Amino acid sequence: MLSWAEEILDLTEVEFVARYRDSALSRPGRDGILRNLCVGLGNSGQTAATPVLVRCLNEESPVVREHAAWGLARLDQLRSGSRS
Repeated sequence: MLSWAEEILDLTEVEFVARYRDSALSRPGRDGILRNLCVGLGNSGQTAATPVLVRCLNEESPVVREHAAWGLARLDQLRSGSRS
């Protein structure tokens, strides 16, 4: 999941559309995929996800930024053993 998130982050919107236009991934679009990846990475508990989530904080989309922040907070929760 990490390498795919990095790959998507490296694509512009135009490149994403060109690559995934004929697949089910075109429906949510780049921002939707990044949003979902942020949730998955946050729930993964993998500290290796931190740099990718930090990169997502710099995305133009407010939805991606919001979920990146959530993902980072979730990683912190999981590291500290908190379940709330």
